[in-house]
Amino acid sequence: MQTRSEQTWIYWLVSPFVWASFSIVIFLVSFFFPPITYNQYIEDPCFGYYNWNSAQFTGLCLLAMLAGWWFFQKISSPVYYRKTLTPSNRSPVTMADLAVGLILLAANIGFLAMLFRSGALSQLQNIGKSQAETAAFYEELMNTLDANGLGSLMQISAIVIPWFYWLRVQSIQNGSGKGKLIASGLFWTVLVSYLFPLLILGRRNVILLPLFGVFLVWFLGQVKYGKVNPYKFAFSLIVLGASAFSLFFIVELIRFGFLSGERGMNEMATRIIGYLVAPYNLQGAMIDGALEFPGAGKGYYWTSWIWKFPLLQHVFVAEDILGAIPPFGVQARCDVLAANGFKRHFTSLPIFANSFVDFGWLGTLPFLLYGFLGALTWKRFREGTVDGILLYTMFAYSVLEWRGNIMFPAPYMGIALVFLAILGIGRWSLNTSRYHYELLYQPYTR
Repeated sequence: MQTRSEQTWIYWLVSPFVWASFSIVIFLVSFFFPPITYNQYIEDPCFGYYNWNSAQFTGLCLLAMLAGWWFFQKISSPVYYRKTLTPSNRSPVTMADLAVGLILLAANIGFLAMLFRSGALSQLQNIGKSQAETAAFYEELMNTLDANGLGSLMQISAIVIPWFYWLRVQSIQNGSGKGKLIASGLFWTVLVSYLFPLLILGRRNVILLPLFGVFLVWFLGQVKYGKVNPYKFAFSLIVLGASAFSLFFIVELIRFGFLSGERGMNEMATRIIGYLVAPYNLQGAMIDGALEFPGAGKGYYWTSWIWKFPLLQHVFVAEDILGAIPPFGVQARCDVLAANGFKRHFTSLPIFANSFVDFGWLGTLPFLLYGFLGALTWKRFREGTVDGILLYTMFAYSVLEWRGNIMFPAPYMGIALVFLAILGIGRWSLNTSRYHYELLYQPYTR
């Protein structure tokens, strides 16, 4: 059994600083990546190699994030490590959790049904001839889903699934057979209904996000209940990393015809370099002025979740208020890249480049708030609260994926806050009423 000081230290194995180290390594690889090799495989002008402007901007963003983190630590109260208060004969799952689970299950089933009705699955065999064709296919599909209210709704499963897993961990710890059955059924039903259609479509990020969140929650439970084992943690982390790389390679092998012999290893090398190195090359080009996005300077990327807030998105349209906005979809970015002399293929921009599009060199300032909110979600996560589980999953994954756009706040952050309110308020009211009922009637039931 760990002491409190040992327990506090072990928590840091899944802190944002660990995930940031992976992202910083990717930036350093991009910074030192040989231009000759880059041009050989990507065929784009190389701007990432020894680009000190890009390194300076990235470093300032990181310092701003640390400042925001430090400020939160100075003003926040100590972490309250909660003990499970649920009696052993009662499930930690409330009606609010079940209601959210049913909504997400319906959305995931609706998503799969729409794939069949739209004929999207039959079109999979016809794509893959080029990155642009593949991007256009997926973008059109997601636009169709968003028009039917399913695009953002089904993505909520990715951050709620870790919460359902946390309920399962608690029910197992309580020793309640009925509670374990309910929590396990809720978790597995939503997980399978969410992953199945996305596995068919080969959507990597949205598959890895809930699995990453489950790993975080699993470790939280291991530490909280004194079961953590450094070797078990290292093994689980290796398995998670190997699974992520395997998913990447399998999707590439199937999607782009490597298994049929249509593509060679050079094409695979292009895909890997483009996935890891190309985003920071585009960032270097942007900071050097060789790549310009229309609609820059309006803060759209950081605030895109506000413009996509449920219901309000139909009242307050970004283009009507801001005018021209930066390209958000893959196809739109392909057009901008082509107009600036780049190939129409790799379109991901690091979080830092997104901020540069929004505010230029003042784009370092949003990272003050980013770091502050990151420290808040980290604290709440260690306390095991519903907002901590949901929001820290999103924040930690965004840190791990700094090379690929802004993922905290995610574009679906608005609807995520709606579901967080449903879970938070619903669980609080139900638990409060149940507590008062038991307090009132318990003397008469002894």
